[in-house]
Amino acid sequence: MINRFKSLLVRLLVATQPLAEGARTEQDDFLTVLLGIYRVSFSALRDINYLATHTEAAASVLDLARKLTEYSLTVEYMLMKGRDKKAKEFQDYLWVQLTQDREFLKSIGGKDQEEALNLDVSSAILAESYEKVPSYLKDGRHSWAGLSADMMLKALHDKHCLNDFDFSRIGQAYIWGSRLNHPNPMVVRGMLDPKESEMMNGLYMQQGLFLGLTFHLRLTTRYIDQIREVVGRNEYESIAEEVAKMYKELNSL
Repeated sequence: MINRFKSLLVRLLVATQPLAEGARTEQDDFLTVLLGIYRVSFSALRDINYLATHTEAAASVLDLARKLTEYSLTVEYMLMKGRDKKAKEFQDYLWVQLTQDREFLKSIGGKDQEEALNLDVSSAILAESYEKVPSYLKDGRHSWAGLSADMMLKALHDKHCLNDFDFSRIGQAYIWGSRLNHPNPMVVRGMLDPKESEMMNGLYMQQGLFLGLTFHLRLTTRYIDQIREVVGRNEYESIAEEVAKMYKELNSL
């Protein structure tokens, strides 16, 4: 199973590289955000491909797959809640994040916040941009959508944007990825027993490859569909056909 996942992953990288390297935004806020997210996804998948050659790096494979999953869920959530409005909110939240980070640095005595945050805007521009952000994006939010990734996943399922089977498989894999992303007694216990550690590496590798493949395939389909809707023609038909074949192969495993 793992070797078949790896083979699919290599094919997917080759097939989607032209899409990741393109720059089709058409002055459309959602397509701009989607292009950036797609490049994050491709980069993460490329890293997964490299790490997947090392069994002992399985936990890092799953950790990267969790990152890829969260970005893909962000796109699905935007489409469900209104692509243009949510893309604008996502972009506006940049100023909220930078302001929060700046205030944190000030609270611990940091004096050169602009340098520490690698800001390419002045404090005055940051303050002005922050003031323009709607108040509901500022008040008590810890993420742009006001939801954690697992709650986004549940919301998509509740609205039938994910069927029961996909929700179950993705949910289980995401739980394992979350365990690895935070201090977890189960993970620590597994590292103390060589046999259990080897068994867990096999599970991490399989779950990570599955998540990475599933969500990059889904994101590819979404990106191609959105480009077609905006420009009025299918510019990536050959990629779409190859992705459809890979979908069928993945679902048959």
